[in-house]
Amino acid sequence: MRTLIIDDDPDQRDIVRTVLERGGLGPVTEAEDGRTGLAAAAECDPELVVLDIAMPGSSGLDILPDLVKVAPLARVVVLSNHPRRLHGDEAHRRGATGYVEKRVPVRHLLAQILVAAAITETALEVVRADLPADAASVRSARALVLEALGDDGDDVLFALELLVSEVVSNAVLHAAAAPRIEAQLGPDTIRVAVYDDDPNLPVHRLPDADRPGGRGLHLLDRLASRWGAEAVEDGGKVVWFEIDRATV
Repeated sequence: MRTLIIDDDPDQRDIVRTVLERGGLGPVTEAEDGRTGLAAAAECDPELVVLDIAMPGSSGLDILPDLVKVAPLARVVVLSNHPRRLHGDEAHRRGATGYVEKRVPVRHLLAQILVAAAITETALEVVRADLPADAASVRSARALVLEALGDDGDDVLFALELLVSEVVSNAVLHAAAAPRIEAQLGPDTIRVAVYDDDPNLPVHRLPDADRPGGRGLHLLDRLASRWGAEAVEDGGKVVWFEIDRATV
């Protein structure tokens, strides 16, 4: 499968090219910005394009309509550091087939790209919901994720239920925000991200036996395979965690 990578970061291009080639996709052509990407697409007639958004000059979103015209048979997958919720809908309107965030673990990158490109049906199930800024959101978030997860092992269900409750509670009670939850349920990994409008990142503090709270980050350290908290461009933050289904 003729593949084109358009990304200004040479290290990122190298990672993506290696992942694609090891997955049997190629030949792989690389371009470092939007202008050269359009020229490369016209020359190599790609069947798959992996496109960054933030590049010098024209962004990936800027060139998407022209890219679709130059390579009308290509499936364009946006691979970006920006959260899907910021640019996913716009990318689809401009012609992208799918959207993948760069923070996905490298071992899952090929599968996510193939799923986003609709090349394989081994799709990760993705559930998303906007929740109200009240305590009922905690129960709603748990039900949403656990219903999608189905009959996983008891250890996975326990860890997931506890961590979803803690992260959503933090957004509602401490950030006083109406959170948005997004869960990606893959064959090996469950990834949950909770977005809110409060830019203040969570910090570790010692739990106080005389009052609730203070245990969320300690639970993430103990139960999650990986977790993190980052500011997002719209002024809020995202707190996310991953659970390896085979090892919990």
